Amino acid sequence: MNASRTAAALTDPAVVIIGGPWGTDPLILEAVRAACERLARPVAIRPAMVTGNAPLAGARERAVHELQSAITQYRTTLQR
Repeated sequence: MNASRTAAALTDPAVVIIGGPWGTDPLILEAVRAACERLARPVAIRPAMVTGNAPLAGARERAVHELQSAITQYRTTLQR
């Protein structure tokens, strides 16, 4: 767990999200939580909320955001 201590010291996170198959395994989550409780500054450990096709979910969210921005910008242009 030396790598965890170094990463936490360098990044100073408030929360660490564990994804993939590790994030759905309660034993792994508890082991990581136990290790992080021993850090100088404890870090909250949470499982990822998106477990299936996370890269696609992120790409889809980005595409929707960009489309909304484009529509808003177009409407603003029409109102001038």
